[in-house]
Amino acid sequence: MADTPRSNRARPSDDGSDVERRFDGAMHEIYERAGHEVGYWATRYLQLLRRRGGIESARYLLRSTVTSDGYARLRDAGRLDLTVEALVLEPEYAVLFTREELGRARDRLSRFRSMPVAAGLEPSAELLALVEQAAAAAPDRRIDFRDQIAASGPAAITVMRQWVEVGRSPGFAVAVIEAVGRSADTSRALAALRGIRSKDGGWTALIDAAIDRLESRKRSGPNS
Repeated sequence: MADTPRSNRARPSDDGSDVERRFDGAMHEIYERAGHEVGYWATRYLQLLRRRGGIESARYLLRSTVTSDGYARLRDAGRLDLTVEALVLEPEYAVLFTREELGRARDRLSRFRSMPVAAGLEPSAELLALVEQAAAAAPDRRIDFRDQIAASGPAAITVMRQWVEVGRSPGFAVAVIEAVGRSADTSRALAALRGIRSKDGGWTALIDAAIDRLESRKRSGPNS
């Protein structure tokens, strides 16, 4: 399908070429971050990026009707913020794309957000009930629920990501996710913590401390 004519795109600002350069850099950055933070190194994406550059690669991927397994990996890690679609929709870069392209990006992100998570990550009814008890508890008693929730393993990470997404305090989520990382799935816990950090700068020091402890634990023993 041919590109929509340039006249139908939102008009870039006078420094459009600078925006294009920043977008190209951001496309490379999400590749690096997905690798370091999630463990997903999208080699074909990088090859495409090197051949076509950032903007044309994004347009090519938006036109495609097939998505890679990487989308599911990023979704299960709670890191759809590292997708091309999320980058395209950032206000700074939206001016580079047509309304149709932006609509495709929104639709694809919405579709992936609504898909069920992978087996083993889906919270049970019992876990969800326990999380609601924790939400209803007084702040100074909430920590009593940490280990009970963390005992559910990776599914606990799923519910704690949801906890943050609905606007609840990240502090408790970080404590639960770190507890999961200490006992079950360090790599997934680290990815989730980095995802929370990217969305809530007010808890940076707490999250960084949890990440440092888990990374140190991961280096010292095979618990990933």
